Amino acid sequence: MVSKPRSTLWWASVAHFLNDGLAAALTPLLPLMAADLALSYTQAGAVKAALSGLTSLSQLPAGFLATRTSEATFLGLGLGWFSLCFLLMGLAGGYWALLLLMASAGIGGGVYHPVGTAWVSRVFLARRRGAAVGTLNFAGDLGKVLLPALAGVLVAWAGWRGSLGALGAAGAVAAVALILWDWLARGATETSRATEVARAASWGIAQRGQFAVITVIGLIDQAGRSGVMAFLGFLLLAQGLPQAALGWLVAITFAGGAFGKFGCGLLTDHFEDRRVMAMTEATMAAGCLVLALTDPGLWLVPLLLLFGFALNGTSSVIYTRLADTLQPESFSRGYGLYYTLSFASSAASPVLYGLLADWQGLVCVYVTIAAMNLCILPLLVLLRGTKGTVAVAHD
Repeated sequence: MVSKPRSTLWWASVAHFLNDGLAAALTPLLPLMAADLALSYTQAGAVKAALSGLTSLSQLPAGFLATRTSEATFLGLGLGWFSLCFLLMGLAGGYWALLLLMASAGIGGGVYHPVGTAWVSRVFLARRRGAAVGTLNFAGDLGKVLLPALAGVLVAWAGWRGSLGALGAAGAVAAVALILWDWLARGATETSRATEVARAASWGIAQRGQFAVITVIGLIDQAGRSGVMAFLGFLLLAQGLPQAALGWLVAITFAGGAFGKFGCGLLTDHFEDRRVMAMTEATMAAGCLVLALTDPGLWLVPLLLLFGFALNGTSSVIYTRLADTLQPESFSRGYGLYYTLSFASSAASPVLYGLLADWQGLVCVYVTIAAMNLCILPLLVLLRGTKGTVAVAHD
């Protein structure tokens, strides 16, 4: 079918809102799930890693399969699978059942990023694509803000099981609605998908050296972000904060992240991207140390806002920089490769940092993450500085 741009952006944004929001809701719920099911830090990290790991592994197959069918229907199927697994997690009776359902959810969760971003980028003209993808990215971050907060509210009413069930059911309903909309709207012909595949016969990497450097930077940044968010709830509880506060404190962190993605994208239009990345990585490292080594007290809320800004802001700069290393006709495959590696980093990080937490405690985890992110600063010297490029993808 020929997708209408506004309808495409609406449905892709709804899917992004739910896909990212459901995954983010695990941050305040995971400590409660771990307490109820008697999980260690390592097991809790493995549960989180199962989702990220299978999401990573399924992205490349999803990108290839989507070229042979309707992107909207494929996106709906992925969201439905993802949501149904979340609903079933509320019935999990132990570690292995939870681990299996989380891994299964990752298969559905891997559909969104390569398919959703490619769908919107293909439908919108180049001169309007930046605004469309910016709206799409914001929808995902909005989900990261609102759904963890909603999960925290639902916990007080129905526990973590009821919270996961309600959120999963909402996602499943939206998935069915998306598929029905696609079936009803389909009818007109569009450019052959086989022709598009033929046009993008390679990974489309035009500058291999620069792609490799920015990918290494992205993997370190993603590992730090994943480790921070996996254990943020545990750290806040260890500092004596009540369980009821976890949802909205995590939501505040994600709100800072939403502004970070938007704000850092604007900053790269006016300042060299290496300077922006240096600022965000240094701020993120400082935030890790302040959270782990001090009692922020009344300063916790503004600290989490600034911390979230730096934590997520670097990703917008990375996506902008990656576009310069790729051939335009092969964006989806180049970004698909990056996403796969990025999600693999996200999957390994919680397990490794979980082992470190079991061995040396949470403070050591956050100090280590700060040190690793500071290692990005010397790598920036290897990048050729640019500014004014529009990002075309989302993490």
